[in-house]
Amino acid sequence: MSLRKKCITAVNKTFEKRRQQNAAEETRRKEEVLAKIPQMAALEQEMEANMSAFMTFAFEENEKGNEKKFRAFKEKAMLLQGQRIELLYEAGFPTDYLEKVYTCAACKDTGALDEGLCRCYKKEISLEYLRLSGLERILKKQSFSDFDLNYYAKEGRPSPYQKMEYLKKYCEQYVANFASGGKNLLFYGNPGCGKSFLSAAIGKALIEEGYFVLYSPVQEIVTAFEAERFGKGGDHITTADYTDCDLLILDDLGTEFQTSFSDTTLYNLINARLNRGKPFIISTNLNLEEIEEAYHERLVSRMIYESDAFGFPDVDIRLAKKKAKSQQ
Repeated sequence: MSLRKKCITAVNKTFEKRRQQNAAEETRRKEEVLAKIPQMAALEQEMEANMSAFMTFAFEENEKGNEKKFRAFKEKAMLLQGQRIELLYEAGFPTDYLEKVYTCAACKDTGALDEGLCRCYKKEISLEYLRLSGLERILKKQSFSDFDLNYYAKEGRPSPYQKMEYLKKYCEQYVANFASGGKNLLFYGNPGCGKSFLSAAIGKALIEEGYFVLYSPVQEIVTAFEAERFGKGGDHITTADYTDCDLLILDDLGTEFQTSFSDTTLYNLINARLNRGKPFIISTNLNLEEIEEAYHERLVSRMIYESDAFGFPDVDIRLAKKKAKSQQ
């Protein structure tokens, strides 16, 4: 079973369990209310009878256009609803205590809206993908609040500290404005300078907002396309998911085994996302000149000139952390 199918299967089970738990909660609440308000049983039966009679009326051809009867059903429903609210209030219950229980009021725990998948479903798909792919551990401590600016020097104008302070704020604003259209980003710089950390922080924040975000090293993306093309199978996200997800984070550009197939794959993927208005973030150890030398012109133009490019200061945070730990 592909990784994508595993994610969907797991999330569907989560939603089914959620619906069962909410149904059980509705039953528990009803039993609690009836134990304290015995007369509520008769009122609930009367509400159900009125609704059943209305549905029969609504589907009978000869009753169409009978506004008077329609208003009668509506007025009775409002009267009974008012009586229910009054009984609940007098007994000390919340007035909506007997309403349907949903974890997500937007989709009513179906995971779907008229315009497509609900954010709650996308979020669970992203989280399940991270869990199954092993990236959940990597992203666990990579959030904006964990990003430490003190590793960057404060000398110079502007200093590396000031540059990264600005970039962190830019990334936070990127998340805040994502709904109105996210930009493409290119983070470049030496290993350990914070590129992957900030791109992961963006992805994590957007996942928490309910967006479908895929975070993957470029080599794994190429491998997934290769597996799909040649029918090798395996645990991979489908190429359609890489194309259609709300945000695609391509990590470690330049470390992949570069072939004509990998270059074509990257070009087609990035071009497809540009055409669909789907943003991407690329992080790479290559500088802009090295990117231009390593990839063909059409791909370079889409990676560099269709993105906001940010060069990171020359600092190795991983090494700094390792030294600090050894001195403790």
